[in-house]
Amino acid sequence: MAIKDSFDNLLKKTQKIFKKGGNDADRAAQSTSKAVKKAAKDVAKTTEKAAHAVEKDTKKVLKNVEKSLKK
Repeated sequence: MAIKDSFDNLLKKTQKIFKKGGNDADRAAQSTSKAVKKAAKDVAKTTEKAAHAVEKDTKKVLKNVEKSLKK
């Protein structure tokens, strides 16, 4: 969802810049670059959190399996 929001914001900002007219292509490019970097950072954070959660759950399951095997 964060990625979609980031790109929606990018689209709105880019549209506003081009509505103003003039030589704002550079600003639009910078805005695009910032939005893409932010979206990539958000994806990385979300992926890292999910990986940690999976790792934690896997360790918990392995502990339970080991306990069950010892019985």
